[in-house]
Amino acid sequence: MKKISTAKSNNILLKYILKVVITTILSTLLFTYIFSKISYSLDLDLKFDNYFAIVICALCAAITAFVSVLGIKNNGFILGAVAQVPLLFYSILNVIFNNSSILFFAIKAVLVICIGMLIGHIASQKSNKLRLK
Repeated sequence: MKKISTAKSNNILLKYILKVVITTILSTLLFTYIFSKISYSLDLDLKFDNYFAIVICALCAAITAFVSVLGIKNNGFILGAVAQVPLLFYSILNVIFNNSSILFFAIKAVLVICIGMLIGHIASQKSNKLRLK
């Protein structure tokens, strides 16, 4: 009986996790920098930062889902939602340590998961490289 090789699937999982973590960190840093420059240059009040945080999380969710699911042919909804775990963890830490509003966290969480699933599905439909079973 032939041995089943799991080296390829472990490699795919490791690449997926690295894509998710690196893309989440870089996109969060980039969009936070951009929106902080906008807020500083327009001299906006700090109450707008909560709304900027929602936009930043939505943009980061879209980019993370697209980049991480791009090489996989199916399971876009699930992989797009799983790709949002680091961003949701970051948002939970933000609520705990910065005394952010629970309502804004709930809005961000729902928006991040929905956008991640949608963009993950779109990215998996564009791909024709690898099919996971």
